[in-house]
Amino acid sequence: MRFAHVPVLAMVALLAACSQSPKDTVIPSDPDKWKDLKPQVQQLDEKDQKLLTLYLLRVAMRSKIVGEPIPADVTIGKAIEDEKDFLAKNPPPQ
Repeated sequence: MRFAHVPVLAMVALLAACSQSPKDTVIPSDPDKWKDLKPQVQQLDEKDQKLLTLYLLRVAMRSKIVGEPIPADVTIGKAIEDEKDFLAKNPPPQ
């Protein structure tokens, strides 16, 4: 009976994984893997989807043009917040 708690712990871990917010998902640093984010992106509201798209475009362009690596370990939520900050500091021309 030493391992009687293992099924309970496994169930808790499974429930925690299933209830993860899409904003907690880490964005792969390889743009070829961004298509795997589609299920999480579809769970976001339209505004957050647009902000995430703008962020991904910006970091991909910067990577190609300037040669900066795409940031690693950035979550969808962090990317959305970063894009909000970027747009606040760099408003689009009217």
